[in-house]
This record gives sequence, structure tokens and C-alpha cells, in this order.
Amino acid sequence: MTFKKISLTVSAFLFLSEILFPVAYADDDIDFDVTTLQARGLSTSLNDYFRSGTKFSPGVSKVTPVINGTEQAVLGLTFDEKGELCLHNADLSSLHIKPIKNEEDRCIDLKSKYPQATINLSPGSNKVDLLLPPEAVEDANNLDISSYQTGGTAALFNYDMLMMRNHTKSDGNDDSDIDNDNKLSTFQSNTEIGFNFDDWIIRSRQSYSSTDGEQTFDQLYTYAQRTLPQYKTIMQAGKVNIAGGVFSTPQIYGVQFSPEQALINNKSSGASVNGIAQTQARVEVRQAGVMIYSTQVPSGPFQLDHLSTLNNTADLQVSVIEQDGSTRTFVVPASSFAHHFSQQETSFSGAIGKLDESDNNDGVSGSMATLSMTTPFSSRAMFSGGVLLAQQYESTAAQLSTGLESGLALSGKLTIANDQRNHVNGVQSNVSASMPVGEQLTVQASATLQNSGYRDLTDGKDVDHEDDHPGKDDDDNYNDQYNRYKSQYNAGMAYRLGELGSINMAWSRATMFGDDGTTDRWTAGWSKTFTGGISVSVNAERDTGADAESLVYANMSIPFGSFHIGANMSRVGDSTNQGITLDQTLNERVNYSLSAYKNSNGDTNTYNGNLHAITNSAQLSLGYSRYDQDSNTYSLGATGGVVATKQGVLFTPYQVQDTFAVVQIPGVSNGEVQTPQGSVWTNRKGYAVSSGMNAYGESRLVLVTKSLPKNVDINNGIQIAHVARGSVTDYTFGTVLSRRALIRIYTANGHLANRGDVVTDSHDNYLTTVGGDGTVFLIDGQLEQQLVLKSSGQPRCHVAFTLAPKPDADKLYETYDAQCKL
Repeated sequence: MTFKKISLTVSAFLFLSEILFPVAYADDDIDFDVTTLQARGLSTSLNDYFRSGTKFSPGVSKVTPVINGTEQAVLGLTFDEKGELCLHNADLSSLHIKPIKNEEDRCIDLKSKYPQATINLSPGSNKVDLLLPPEAVEDANNLDISSYQTGGTAALFNYDMLMMRNHTKSDGNDDSDIDNDNKLSTFQSNTEIGFNFDDWIIRSRQSYSSTDGEQTFDQLYTYAQRTLPQYKTIMQAGKVNIAGGVFSTPQIYGVQFSPEQALINNKSSGASVNGIAQTQARVEVRQAGVMIYSTQVPSGPFQLDHLSTLNNTADLQVSVIEQDGSTRTFVVPASSFAHHFSQQETSFSGAIGKLDESDNNDGVSGSMATLSMTTPFSSRAMFSGGVLLAQQYESTAAQLSTGLESGLALSGKLTIANDQRNHVNGVQSNVSASMPVGEQLTVQASATLQNSGYRDLTDGKDVDHEDDHPGKDDDDNYNDQYNRYKSQYNAGMAYRLGELGSINMAWSRATMFGDDGTTDRWTAGWSKTFTGGISVSVNAERDTGADAESLVYANMSIPFGSFHIGANMSRVGDSTNQGITLDQTLNERVNYSLSAYKNSNGDTNTYNGNLHAITNSAQLSLGYSRYDQDSNTYSLGATGGVVATKQGVLFTPYQVQDTFAVVQIPGVSNGEVQTPQGSVWTNRKGYAVSSGMNAYGESRLVLVTKSLPKNVDINNGIQIAHVARGSVTDYTFGTVLSRRALIRIYTANGHLANRGDVVTDSHDNYLTTVGGDGTVFLIDGQLEQQLVLKSSGQPRCHVAFTLAPKPDADKLYETYDAQCKL
């Protein structure tokens, strides 16, 4: 039922209230003079319909719900033939009201479940006001386990593929002899296959690379997983990374149990990486030799936040691979990882299995078992401890973390290890602190110390030397204990200068046991955004040690509508790069970037162009790069996912997560739905995939109404979902194919119908009232009925017009001229 129909109904009531004399009042009911109704050619049934005042028309109406004083988004709710609210459990879910057991085809009686509840209907303002007791309203952060949707079956395939073709002219080669040119083809893919069944999650991920005929294949993980909600625990079995914990461990073939953080309701943690790219570069982040993240970044400073780590103890090795192939590396200490202090219940983690020995030259082998516990120490402190047992290796660790009301966060950790492989034992300690100082300044610092006998399980067996002094270049005889950190320190601050912008500074120091001595790294940056969106930034970093170098990068970006034009300059040692960039977002799906750089050494020029597009089924990227006069690189990338469900084979431009859903807009293709992972668009059958849902949380699916044909109405444009991990759910947006028409009525003598004349059907049921210009607005089934015009003092006549066979989907309503025939 459309809003216009409701408005016309209310208008008719007001019209009748003005022209008819109410003759009796009883319990706020109104009786109209039946004689007057008959004299004006109106049905006496109107007296019964409007007796109790304004009301919602039977059917679905768009209203604004108000729950305990809080106004919510507009919803399509159902009203019965008496104009009373008729709710079902799907409506309760949208309204954040706890479900009530009820037959599907019957209306839920809220007052019988909650006698103190009150329901106020306001048809004039299209509002429904519900006043409910607190126990009736869902707590989104503490839902009962039974409130989450479970089950579902689907298979999936995720892919992230990149193809590159490089053409480099050989030295001394000219254009007439291209057969001697160097042509290098590269193909890289990361794929994941698996399926979900009855909340079980089966996944296998692998990577493949082929460069000029040289191929590599790595199997990253394969596991079966299921959440045990009653224990707030996740069970995994297979080739897995040991989750969380306080130890640095390799992958194992075995089984592990870890807390379901979504049920424990912890804040997220993770690692942050900051650096500077001199050109468009690739950044690779590794932990314990395993690549945990890889991305492309534009030239200039970059920041990668909330990176998922394998554990909280191993440092991150970051490589910045520039466009000319040069690589810079630096370390992000594990002590800088973000921690959380909000857990207010005890949880346990445990794993047992055989260590993964693939590509392992460090002597890490055999079986292992680990057990750890995390428990609240007070309302603002958390204690973690654990033990690890492996063949010829034992370790125990304890950690205390706290967050004070002042914002000061402190953490201290102590790890003791006994390594029988190398006949050593040792201790590692770590402390970290961070604190906001006022509203503008934030400071943080951390330190990690260990003695020469400390070893992680992943360190394996030392490679002994014979008579070589530590620090010599004979890698085969280099003693590993001298290639280890003795201490690591880092400190940083960020300060907002108000109108002058903001600055940040950081320092880190690493000291080795051998003759490599101490290396320091400093970074600093300043940025400012001016009126109109113009932004300026300057960043610098400096390293000491054998490969010491300094880098300075300055950038300016100026917006021109959807364009951004930038200029930048970077300097490394005696080499200077100057560049200009152009970026434009054509629409929400397509953007491109162009850049050109000039190097002071040899006047080397570099040109880049990249195009990125999100289609209904995949994300595509095209790239071209020209380095100097002799090297051209072409690239093509594709990312997305495919799922096979009961609805068929469906494609999505995003990687499918462990919990996902299928959404449907019946009969509408290319309809847009906003999901937690981004916007998706329906296929020709009206289906799309929400590739990631918030497990044990709230997920909103919002229908973008402007993407619908104009002749489609929706009952409810928002679906609010609460799902269990591993579930595959489906949601349907109720749509109605509406036909609307504005009809101008001419009487038998050729004049326009009079304002206030009434239009009924052939059974004398009231439909609408004629407007001031002789028009009426009719919808759907009304257009197919035999229409009768009733005019005061005039005989009834039949309204005749020819309805088009099909409506125009691009028009909100049709227009017709009708002739009234006696």
C-alpha cells in the first residue's frame, strides 16, 4: 500500500468531517448523518469505516516506528482490516524486539506477552509508537544464543589473481630486432576453496606463482572449524595457525580450541605498519617467515592498520618493493601490537599436533602441545598465562595488561624457555605503555629484552661455526645466536597542532648479540588539510647500520570536483624523484589513476596508469607501467568469489568470508543492496551475495531504493540479521510491482469532474475523491475495476479509459484522460 493511498484516505476522512455534521459522540466514536451521506451520493458504509477516527488502510503501509522514544528507520508494516497493527517475527527482528512464538499466519499480540506495553497508531503522521518493557527489547551486544540464525549449506571459491607481462629491450637492441628482447611473464594467484554445512566451516587456501616458467605452489592451510557457542569456543582441526596465545609457534597438523571472541565481546586488536613508498610500490608483511599481508600502495606515506597476526610475539618483517625493483625492509616489533583490556570473563586456549616441517631448514620438528588461559584480574586488568611443550623444548609465559581511567594502557610479559636442541635456556621480557596526554597528544613506548640463551620454538637449531668469528660473511658457518636481537626499543608520539596541522614522530632501536651492533630508525611526518580540501604532507625516515639510508617525501594534493591532482618529491641519498599524479572517481564502481615520475640519476622517466572497476561479479584492475625507454609492464588483476547454494551459482566482487548470506529482490535485476562488505548488485534472477556477515553480532542489509524500477514498491528496505558463525542464511526484500495512474475525468458534457466528487467501484465501495483539477490517483487493482463517478445532484456515470497493456517501468505513474458515460 503506497503512501499516496494512505494520504488520500486520510484526506477523504478530513473532507467528510468538514462537510458532514457529526450527530453523536460516545467513547470518542463519531457518527455521521446517514441522510446527508445519501443525499450527497456517498455510501453509508463510510459511517462505519470512519466512526472511530483516522486509521491505517488494510495492507502494508510505510511507517516510522518509535520504540521507547527512539525513532527508527522507515519500515513496511502490515495492518489488518480494522486498521490495527499486525506484527510477525520478521517485523520484531527489524524492530529489535525479542521473538515471540506464534503461528506464522497469525498476528502477534504484543499486549498478551507484555501486558504493560502500549501501542499508539498515528496515521496522520505515519508513525507507530511502541512503549515496551526493557526485557522485550533486544540487547544487540548480549543476545541469547538461540536468537542467532544457524544452518545452511553452500560451497565457495575465492580468488585473487594477477597477470603481468614485462617487455624489456636488451642492451644495444633497436626496434628492428625485437626478437632479442627480454619478455617476462608472471602469474600469481591466491585461491581458497571450501564449503559450509550446518555451521561447519571447511576451508583450504593455497598460493601459486609462475614466473618465466619457474613455478611455486604453497598450501597455506586446510582445516575444519565449528563454533561451540555454549562454551564460547572455536574448534579447528587440520593444518592450522595456532590462534592467539602467548607463544611464537609454527603451523601444526592437529586440533586446537580457542575463544570465540565475538561471543566474549572483546575489542579488536592487531598490528599497524607505517612507512613511505618512493614510487608506486608493493608492500609485503611477513611474520615468522609467513606472508600475512600484501598490497599495492601509491607513492608517499602509507599506514596499514588492524593487520591480523599469527601471534603476538613474533616481529613483523616489512618489505617495500619499489617500481624499479629496489627493496627496503624494516621491522615492526611485536611489542607495538595493539592489545585489549575489555575481556571480563575467563577463557582457555589449547592446541596439540605435529609441527609443520614443510620448507623447514631450522630443525623445527616433532609434536607439540600448548595450553593458555586469559582471565580478568580486575575490572581494568587482564592476566594471561600458558605453557608450551614440544620435543626438546619447553616454555612458560605470563602477561598482565591493564587500562586505567586516565587512558594509560600498560602491559608486561615474561617468557621463560628451555631449549634442549641448543642446550640453552633463557628469558625474554617485554613492557609497553601508551597514553593520551590531553586532547592533542598521544605517546607510546615499548621495550623487549632477552638474554643470549632465549629461543622461540620457531628459531630451530643453531647453525654452528667452527673457528669463524661472529659477523664473518660465511653464511653457512655463521652462528645463529649472534644473528639474534638482544634488545628492542621503540617510542612514538602524535600531536595535533590545530590550525597548523598534525605531526607524528617515532624512534626504534635494535641491538644484536654479534658485531652487527645497534641499528636505529627514526620517522617523522607533518600533514595539514586546508580549506577546499587541499592537503600537504612531509614525511621522513632515517636508518642506521650497514644499509643505512635516509628518505624524505613531500606531497601536495588539490581536488577539482571528482579529480585529485597531486605533486610529490622524494629523495633517497643523492637520488631525487619528482612526480605528478591524477586520480578520478568516475562513480561508485570505477576509478582510475595516472602518474609520471622523473629521477635525477640519468633522467629516468616512469609512467603509470591504473584502472579499477567493481562489476556485479568481480573486481577488475588494469595497469600499465613504463620505466625509462626500455621497459614496459602490463597487468591484469581479478578478485572475487563464487558460491553455490540452493539458489544456484552466484558471483560476488568480494572474497567470501566464513559467514555469509544470500539476498533477494524478487523480479529485480541490478538492484543494489548495501552489505557489511560493501554494495552488491542482484543478477537477472534477483539474487546477490552478502559475502561477509558479522557472526554473533548485528548485520544490516539495506536496499538502495534509487536502484529499483520506479514501478516497484518495497515493504521493508532494511533487513537486520543476527547470525551464528558458519551459517549460510538468506533474506528477501518484499517488493510489490505497483501500477499507478493519474486520471483526468471529463463528464458527459465535456467538463472536468468537480472537486469533491466521489469515485467508487461497481459495488458502491468508496475508492477516492476527485481533486481540484478533475483528477484522481488510482493504483494496482483499482485500475482494473469498473469505476463510477458520483456527483452531487448529477446522475451516476461510468468512468471509461483504455489502460496500456504494460506500464512504463521508468515512470512513477501513468497519465490518462477518462470520459464519464451515463
